[in-house]
Amino acid sequence: VLWPSSSSIAEHLLMDVGQNRILEDSEEKDSEQATKNGPLAGLTVLELGAGTGLVSIAAALGGAKSVIATDYESVPLKLLTYALEELNVRTDAPPPIIKT
Repeated sequence: VLWPSSSSIAEHLLMDVGQNRILEDSEEKDSEQATKNGPLAGLTVLELGAGTGLVSIAAALGGAKSVIATDYESVPLKLLTYALEELNVRTDAPPPIIKT
């Protein structure tokens, strides 16, 4: 289930990133470069009850220095890790993007 607030928060966080575009298939972009000066650059973000992890993904793409995603279940966090890796966001760089 994707809560409406998740999509609203993610949209707000990414408002200034790539002129409302995260990544386009036709463009080769390095997500680190695209978010270097994002709205969350240098900040640490904590998402409690991440679920689908949409807000965590938006925070990582928005340039957050560190994103800590938590959830009661481990499966959503594994899926979130996979999604971030598909977006070329490092999940193993210190400090870690996802902590369980």
